Amino acid sequence: MKWIFPIENCSGIPINFHPGAFGFKRRKNFHTGIDLYTNYHEPVYPCEIGEVVKIFQFTGASLGMDWWLDTWAVMVEGKTGVINYGEIQPNPDLKVGDCVDGSTLIGNVIPVIKEGRERPDIEGHLFFSGSNFAPAL
Repeated sequence: MKWIFPIENCSGIPINFHPGAFGFKRRKNFHTGIDLYTNYHEPVYPCEIGEVVKIFQFTGASLGMDWWLDTWAVMVEGKTGVINYGEIQPNPDLKVGDCVDGSTLIGNVIPVIKEGRERPDIEGHLFFSGSNFAPAL
């Protein structure tokens, strides 16, 4: 099984005690994925062939997260499990049940951090996480 990296331009992958690293303890929770740092509007593609199993709002005030802007996520189930591509604007042509491969645009990276709270070392990021269990639909 060969994975394709989900973004073309990646300026960094956080580790250890960085807020975007997997498992980092935040004020309200632990970070359950990894933030792949990139540019706003960066196209996001699936890592492997799979099926879109869920498209949903991921962050924002309507979810009780008023410290984040509104973003969405796309979950794709492939041979290795379910991958969550979060903090994006989904491709409007993408629907649950669609089969995707490395050439299918999942969406684009959009801002999640509100104006005035940005970090000078980070423009945008893709929240990337996976599970070998199917999502609760």
